[in-house]
Amino acid sequence: MRREWTTGSRVGRGALTMPHPDGLHRPSPVAVDTPAEPVDRSCDPERVAQALCEGRRQRITDLYGTGNTILGALRARLSQAHPGKDHAQRRAYRRALHEAGRHLLAPVQDNAIALAKAPDIGWLEELYPDQANFMLPFGDLMGLNSAWQWRLRGLKVPILRTTIHPFYGTYFPTRFDHLELFNDWLKEQDSLQSIVDVGVGSGVLTVLLLQRGAQHVYATDLNPNALISAQGELRGRGHKARVTFEQADLLGSFGGDADLIVFNPPWLPGEVSGPLDMAIYYPDDLFSRFFREAHQRLAPGGRVALLFSNLVGQLTPNATHPVEQELATGGRFVLEDKHTRSVRAGSKRTKRSTAHRSQEQVQLWILTAQV
Repeated sequence: MRREWTTGSRVGRGALTMPHPDGLHRPSPVAVDTPAEPVDRSCDPERVAQALCEGRRQRITDLYGTGNTILGALRARLSQAHPGKDHAQRRAYRRALHEAGRHLLAPVQDNAIALAKAPDIGWLEELYPDQANFMLPFGDLMGLNSAWQWRLRGLKVPILRTTIHPFYGTYFPTRFDHLELFNDWLKEQDSLQSIVDVGVGSGVLTVLLLQRGAQHVYATDLNPNALISAQGELRGRGHKARVTFEQADLLGSFGGDADLIVFNPPWLPGEVSGPLDMAIYYPDDLFSRFFREAHQRLAPGGRVALLFSNLVGQLTPNATHPVEQELATGGRFVLEDKHTRSVRAGSKRTKRSTAHRSQEQVQLWILTAQV
């Protein structure tokens, strides 16, 4: 879980906590009586952006569009302060944007945005059943709105020949090269009885495994929102009875001998500041823990299928490739096969840097346990 894909905005992504009565991730609500300076469309957006950078809370009082205007001024201001384009510099820019953007607040009344011309966002009622009146950082509202539109419209996943409707705060793919690579390999495999999908996300790999004849999948994820998302996808396809879900790290409490352990991990090392970041950046010990658990729970002759990318070398040149490191020094696995595929060119409309795309490859590593 993974790279360019989230269901939250870049401004609000780090603000997720778990105060929901059912433990779901949601943007942290702000009390309505929290002191904040009122702002509207008559205010100079550049001055408001400066106040946000100084840590002074601002409360929008008129239009939803006022928030868009102010955030536009904030982005322009921070782009000048963080002009670099490499991966580390862009992360610094996004951290600064989040830190300043969280001070721009918008009111919510009766689980609706209390601003003129604001969109209807169903998440406000679904994620906040315990309260109706509060404030949220405007960037979080933008993220909620974007996620709600994906939920309603769905995302077409060509390899599944259908759409998925991800729950808020859940990874979902908008690039499919790695899924196609895995599917091509899966077509050549015999029927598998026991499979673990580590980090199920929105459930795409689990659906694919079941479509290809898997008898049972044990699906784990640390993110409770992801489990809701995946369960909904599988229920709608009549597959839910063939899957066991567990909110857990890595292989969780899976106690059987797996014929196949599938892992589509984060592809970049880095600091995690929220559940969506867990789908993009991995901590230092993630792969050592994964390989240890996988080695212990594979059936004789079982395999690990691990999806990865050469991005780790392109965007973080000093980082080691975790799969290559395991094969060289771990003493637990040997390489059975490796498949690679060049990544398609990115959209010309994207504002993200795509300079690395010309050399980017997705990778499928098939490992077996050392004898």
